Amino acid sequence: MLCGFNHLTLAVTDLDRSVRFYHELLQLQLDATWDTGAYLSLPGLWLCLSLDPLRDAKPAADYTHYAFTVAAADFTALVARLRAGDVQEWRDNRSEGASFYFLDPDGHKLEAHVGDLASRLQACRTKPYAGMKFYPKPWNVQNPSTSITLCLSRAHDPILAARRPCFRFYLRYYAWPRLVGCVRHRRRPWPACGCRVPVRAFAGGCGVVLDGIDRHRWRAGSGQQCV
Repeated sequence: MLCGFNHLTLAVTDLDRSVRFYHELLQLQLDATWDTGAYLSLPGLWLCLSLDPLRDAKPAADYTHYAFTVAAADFTALVARLRAGDVQEWRDNRSEGASFYFLDPDGHKLEAHVGDLASRLQACRTKPYAGMKFYPKPWNVQNPSTSITLCLSRAHDPILAARRPCFRFYLRYYAWPRLVGCVRHRRRPWPACGCRVPVRAFAGGCGVVLDGIDRHRWRAGSGQQCV
């Protein structure tokens, strides 16, 4: 299973020039250099520059490009810095969030952007692109944020308990109030005096479906719940 973006390798025709561009002008951390390459980095980004005389410095005609994140407070100063460095601009901004589109010395299309996927999706929900659809994000049980204890007892539904000797419950996870995932727990025998089931909820909240009946929904941090 893929778990993230590992690194980006860009072919360059003049290694020293490209190191100066990415390290001195864009201020990426310079981590290593060798005869035919260099490693640079930003938080969450590993960039490799690879000397390649076959690289065509003419920018591609398509929209493929690589975007860096910049804080809103730093955007104006960064644009002024890049323009003072005589970078070539290749596009005007036409989308949500401030952006500056520019080329590196080998014609790689780059962007400095204020915002992230969450801010883009929020803007798109207000003004969606033609034919746009939105999909729920799968929940990740490895990143819980709140402990909740469920109290399950025959007393809460004696008719159902009499009809079924066992119960099964489902936990629904919410980025409040939107459903983002569901997990099914194994069947358990009904206890005479009730039972406590520790579960983990996410920042938005949690809900429970008991034997197919949507019983309750609560926000994270509300502690013990009975269903």
